[in-house]
Amino acid sequence: MNSIKIYNRAGLIICKPNKGPIQIFEAGANVTATNNSVFSDGVDITDAVQSSVVFSGVPYQRIFQEDGSSYGGSRSAVVTALTTLFATRDVDDFLVKDDSAGLTGTTKIRHKADASGTADRNQGGTLELDTHSASIGLYDSFLKINETDLSNTGGKTQAYGNFLLNLNNLTGTVNCMTIGMGNLYQKAVGTFNFATLDISGNVTFSSAADTVTFSGNTSGINYNDLSNTPATVTNTNIANTNLTLDAARTLNLSGNDLDIQTGGTSKLLYDVSANQGNGEWLFGARARFMQPVEFHATGGTSQSQIRFREPPLGGSSSVILKGPTTNLASDLTFVLPDADGSAGQFLKTDGSGNLSFASAGGGSTSYVLASHSARASMYYPNRYYYGSSAYGWATDSSISYAQTSATSLNDQYAHMGIVAPTAITNLALKATVRNDSSSDDVELYVFRGSRPNGSENSISLTQLFYVSSGTDSDQDLHFSADASTSSAGISAGDLVFLALKRGGANGTKYVNISYTLFVS
Repeated sequence: MNSIKIYNRAGLIICKPNKGPIQIFEAGANVTATNNSVFSDGVDITDAVQSSVVFSGVPYQRIFQEDGSSYGGSRSAVVTALTTLFATRDVDDFLVKDDSAGLTGTTKIRHKADASGTADRNQGGTLELDTHSASIGLYDSFLKINETDLSNTGGKTQAYGNFLLNLNNLTGTVNCMTIGMGNLYQKAVGTFNFATLDISGNVTFSSAADTVTFSGNTSGINYNDLSNTPATVTNTNIANTNLTLDAARTLNLSGNDLDIQTGGTSKLLYDVSANQGNGEWLFGARARFMQPVEFHATGGTSQSQIRFREPPLGGSSSVILKGPTTNLASDLTFVLPDADGSAGQFLKTDGSGNLSFASAGGGSTSYVLASHSARASMYYPNRYYYGSSAYGWATDSSISYAQTSATSLNDQYAHMGIVAPTAITNLALKATVRNDSSSDDVELYVFRGSRPNGSENSISLTQLFYVSSGTDSDQDLHFSADASTSSAGISAGDLVFLALKRGGANGTKYVNISYTLFVS
């Protein structure tokens, strides 16, 4: 051997002579393979006794690096360089290099054989690496990764100390776990990609103000199996969270009350024990309904009802409004008045469901204003013949009894009217008329006017309604004549007139009439 290359490759110190073997000496004698390992081109010195590598017959100028360059220009420089090179190879006593890995860029380390010569992979130990990147195969050992190079952050995009766990299957490499940091100051963030995570021991979440999130389809999670859950599981604060149901859900009270409160005051309470155990809702605030409210009975022929309970100190009785027990053909609607009535008035209906306040009228809802039967002599056609229950109709042909105007009447004939004892709004006429002298049509009119009370002016008339007794194709036939108004506008003391008018030509004609005017 007249030259040798010495260099570091994959954690090994390689000594490669150009010819001949390498001799390792310790205290003047060859190192034996019992305590050390000797290879043709590599040396492994691992015993506890200080050993030396002696190069005999090789000048320092002929000791080269792997690329063929010199380690130094002097003997002392070469010794210093080689001392530094050999000092970098430092492996703990419980590990040895596994030479089966070769020099492919991967350093494989296995447990060193114990005193019995057994290299048991279950023997304990911790491997600490001070490196920026490593791919490590572990066999039931501990892995410790420390970042101690934070001062050298130039060019880094993440803090060192990231941990990546990849496993291979038939389809390739699958990432199972990643723990890393986005910058040098944040907490570690982990991603776990396991199809099934079975933890037989305890799982502890930090008490700090962080969150635990269940994502994806969580329908298979039995939350009842969670123990020592945080208080937010049973007392959820939804102040900043909207809840959305994705399907029909059931809230089972399991015999407990449901109480919605504000500041300790109940606003909506479901009391399961109230109402003889049937439960009831108690509203502690005003309730507004934007749609019609329906009250249903319990079933069968039971009536639905509304109860107005007496004050609690008075007892438990109620004022009850009930619906009908019979089957309705259609909805029955009542429309309330838009204003209050006067004292003593009652609530009445117009027959169409519209309610209003009206005076009682002496205890009767209607009364007869006038009722009369007479035989009227009508000489002129198209004139108005006036009469009353007291005086009847005139029997002569004087024009004074047959007025041509439908808007005024001579004050001298005020006695032909009926004096209204009360104010009248609803007035109706029921009559039967017979023309026994001809087949002329006969018409009935009802007017109102004020009493003259000493005035000589004509009475101004307002027509309330008009009705024809029908087309008399034959004489001596009775025809019905009915009419009514709900806006008579008659004040107490006003005069009510009933007038007859016929068609045809001049000549004495007789009309028989029987009528009733009544207030409703």
